[in-house]
Amino acid sequence: MQPFVSLAVNIPTGQSALFGTAANTRMDPDLVALSSYGEGWNIGPTLGANVPLGEHLVFTASVGVTRRGKFDRESPLTPADPSLPPAATQSATTLDPGDVGTVTAALAWRDPRWSASLLGSISEETETVQNGVTLYRAGRRYLVAATLGHVWQGGFGATTVTAAFAHALRNEVLFLGASALVTEPASTNSDVYRIGLQHLVPVGPLWLGPTGSFLYRDDNSYDSVTLQFVPAKQRWTAGGIAYLAASDSVTINARMEHVWVHENARDALDGKVFSVLANDFVAGSAVPVVSSRGWQIALGINAKF
Repeated sequence: MQPFVSLAVNIPTGQSALFGTAANTRMDPDLVALSSYGEGWNIGPTLGANVPLGEHLVFTASVGVTRRGKFDRESPLTPADPSLPPAATQSATTLDPGDVGTVTAALAWRDPRWSASLLGSISEETETVQNGVTLYRAGRRYLVAATLGHVWQGGFGATTVTAAFAHALRNEVLFLGASALVTEPASTNSDVYRIGLQHLVPVGPLWLGPTGSFLYRDDNSYDSVTLQFVPAKQRWTAGGIAYLAASDSVTINARMEHVWVHENARDALDGKVFSVLANDFVAGSAVPVVSSRGWQIALGINAKF
């Protein structure tokens, strides 16, 4: 058995409270890896162990906790109470997001040509507090992810297929007029499906090749990690990736992909939409189908010490 300990730290950078049109710079987490910035200090220790189950099979178990620090956020122009008029200006509000505890188990198998892994995790989150008032608690989250890889003979490179599924239980929310959190009557979470494919060919110390992926989010959802609403969508990507082993301990990677996004419509029958917090239909606007395209470029460096 090989025990291990790790520590992940998020250092606050940028501005977390984005007023007016500046809030548009906060990106959709389905489209970019870093969708929010300026949060408080996030400290996440993890304790685990690798247990060999044979010559080619390893079982890994770990437990981690992420302590999320307070930070400022802009207040919404639309009040939680639909009977009140919209606010004329925004002010800063203090958020203390819920801490997250995660239990993970994984199996990894490898031989000279094939490799496979299966991972499952369960996450629980504490309450999110705004200006001293308990506001929200995300439902328990489940994640299952799998990877299958094959190294081809004759220098034709390696192919990797990845897949993942995420599901969350109902949230606890603060209804209008309530003094404590209540489990929402209908889930405002969504299931997310992801699949990816890449093939890398070695060219000296450089590995490069095509890549593609597909993401499907089946419903509109509130993301408790980035504290923002995320629309239902389908997202396709296609492009190329490259890895360069600069040394035994340093790897440089780059990728460029074209992205196609189709976001679903939201109906508003008779100018009304359902509000979970009000537990009733309130005045609202319909959202049309939104289709967009763009390019995504990323460059990274991995170093081992």
